[in-house]
Amino acid sequence: MIIKIFFDGKDEFDVNISYKKVNGFVNKLLGENNPYHGKFSKYSVSRLQNGTYLDGNVIFVDGAFLTISSCDNEFIDKIVLSLTYNRNELYISNLKFRKFELSEFNVHSEYDIIRTTSPIRLQTKDKFITFEDDEFVPHLREKSIKKLIHNGLTERIANTLDFELFHPENSKIRFYNINGCKNICSQVMLLVKGNKEARKLIYELGLGSSTGFGFGSVKLI
Repeated sequence: MIIKIFFDGKDEFDVNISYKKVNGFVNKLLGENNPYHGKFSKYSVSRLQNGTYLDGNVIFVDGAFLTISSCDNEFIDKIVLSLTYNRNELYISNLKFRKFELSEFNVHSEYDIIRTTSPIRLQTKDKFITFEDDEFVPHLREKSIKKLIHNGLTERIANTLDFELFHPENSKIRFYNINGCKNICSQVMLLVKGNKEARKLIYELGLGSSTGFGFGSVKLI
């Protein structure tokens, strides 16, 4: 399930700060001491969209929106209830919550082409892995399969999942400094093959690490 959340207003953020503000907004919706954080997050949050990037800042002159996706119905219900009952108190800085829409990832019969709405964060003990590295696709596949199995998919179905960079010449590396930690991420398009259930679930969960913090959110194109 996907929740698309719309905001009215104008504002300008440092690109790195915008991630913190989105994370703070989502935590406000979930409440204190919520059980949804962990190594394998069951949800994915996009960056704030509809902005213009200029010299390290993102400027919103005509409102903004973000998406939150999850396979957890209880989680979705919690977000929807918070949006409904606290609607007049919900802001991201000067951007005021206006409405939300619910939808699903409508996966195709054989494969999908997806675009990141927040760049993918992949990391080993030694380094960040980007689309320029040969191990990017194998590592993304391995991590995704583990995430699918952790969320109840059988190993047989999870192992059908596979990725291929789509128009890699248009891919970009993005740098984000959050709480003093440097994150090196990949903004990409991917061709995704495999079982339809596996594809839909991994889109809901997000690709890579820290998906609940605003990395690895995707949309179908």
